[in-house]
Amino acid sequence: CEAYTGLDAVETPLAAARLALPRGRFVRDVLPCHLPDGTYDLILLSEILYFLDIDALTHLAEQIDARWPEADVVAVTWLGPSGNGLEGEAALMAFGRATLRARRGAAPADPRHRIDIFDPAPEGSR
Repeated sequence: CEAYTGLDAVETPLAAARLALPRGRFVRDVLPCHLPDGTYDLILLSEILYFLDIDALTHLAEQIDARWPEADVVAVTWLGPSGNGLEGEAALMAFGRATLRARRGAAPADPRHRIDIFDPAPEGSR
């Protein structure tokens, strides 16, 4: 890719990512937050949805839909116990209900994860 922006709440993985991808942009923040400005054609939500509650998932989906309607969204979800209010599959379903995007389907993954692809928002909803 030409550009990469990563967001995480913890500095340790951000520091490792900066070493691995020195040309990347890395932001430390906690969702729900204002997502980093930029032009994105792919948004990867990797093992993050189950850390959020319904309101935060709704805010995240609405922000992505409004700011990057033409981007593909890929959600990687851990299916094991997380100890959070919403477990992986429930959080994924809540995000799916909150977004305007259609879920294209799930890509093959190991039995502990799900990888779902959401198409760009429909033309009339932009």
